[in-house]
Amino acid sequence: MIKTESFLDDDIEIGGRAKTFGVKSEVDVSGNLGLSLNSWLDIDFYSWGYNLTTPGSLEVKIKTQFGEDSKLVKIHKPEITSVNKEEFLYNDHIILTGNNFAYRSFTKVYIDNEEVPFQSNSAYTLNNSKIEFPLNINTTAGKHKLYIITAGQKSNEIEYSIKKTEVFSLNKNMGTRKDFYEIQGKNLQKLEITADNFYVFQISEEDEKVTFRLPYFNKLKPSFKITASSGDQKFDLGTFNGIEPYDIFEDAFENDVRYYKKHITFSDEENWYYCNNDGVFKFSLIKHKWEVFDTNSPPFNTPFLEKAHLFLWKMESQNMQLEASYILTTQILKNGI
Repeated sequence: MIKTESFLDDDIEIGGRAKTFGVKSEVDVSGNLGLSLNSWLDIDFYSWGYNLTTPGSLEVKIKTQFGEDSKLVKIHKPEITSVNKEEFLYNDHIILTGNNFAYRSFTKVYIDNEEVPFQSNSAYTLNNSKIEFPLNINTTAGKHKLYIITAGQKSNEIEYSIKKTEVFSLNKNMGTRKDFYEIQGKNLQKLEITADNFYVFQISEEDEKVTFRLPYFNKLKPSFKITASSGDQKFDLGTFNGIEPYDIFEDAFENDVRYYKKHITFSDEENWYYCNNDGVFKFSLIKHKWEVFDTNSPPFNTPFLEKAHLFLWKMESQNMQLEASYILTTQILKNGI
C-alpha cells in the first residue's frame, strides 16, 4: 500500500499511465489514502501500457494543485520454475513455466545470449506464467543456456540440450521421381532434405529412417547434390544422378491455346488433349504444338460438366476410344442427361 495525504484520487499515474481499470483507493480514519499496487507489481493485465524509465521499477506519481511527488516501486523479477523436458530436437516446442514473465512488450527470451524472435502466430505464447515457442535458433547439438529479461531484470538461467542428429546412409545415388528413397540414421524426425536446392516430398519420418521422393515440379539434372539439415546441424549426402524419363516441352502452352480456369485435360496412350471454352486441342508430338481437334466445345457453364468429366474417365478406363468418349460426353452435356 502507498499512503499519502492532500491529493485528489484522479491525479495518480503509475508507470506513466493514469490509474484506471478498477484500481481502487481507500481513505482511513486519519484521512490518509491507501492505493493497492499488487496487480501492478506483478505486471499482469495492464503491463503493455507501462513506461519504465528505470529498469525493474514502476514510477508512482501524484500531481495536484499543491505540487507533485513520485516514488519508484520495485517490480518482482521474472523466475523460471520449470521446463517441459531436458532434451529437444530442432523445432521442438519448449515450455517454460514460472512467475512474473509479463507480456511480449516487456519480456525478451535469450538463448546463448541471442534474442529469440517471437512471431505473431499460435506457435508462440508469452504470458505472465507461461512461455512456449519452437526451438529454431542456436540448434547445434549439445547444451544451451536460456534466460528471460523482464523490464530490465534478468531471470535465473536454465540449461537444456539439443539432441545430436546422425545420418548414416542414403540407400540410392541415382533414380527417377517415381522411386522412393531412404535415409538411415538417428534422431531424424525433424530432418529437412533438399535435392538440387528444392525440398523433397517426405513420405514418413521416424527416429532412425526417413522416406522421401524427389520433387516433381523441376526437371531432373544428370547430376545434383542431396543435402539435409536439422536446424544448425548440416549434412552432405553426396552427388545424385537424376534419370529424367520424360521429354519436357518448355513452350507447350505459349501462344497456342488460351488458358481458362474451367478446363479438362486427358490423354490416351499416344496423345494429349486440352479442352476449354474454345474447343478441344491435341498436342502434336511431331510439331510440338497444340492443334485444333474439335471446335465444338462442351458448355462449361452447365451443372452437368462434372458428371460428364467423370463419365469420360470411366469410359476411358474401360479401354473405349477417346474420340467416342469425347463425342458421348458432348452429347451428355448438351442433352442434360
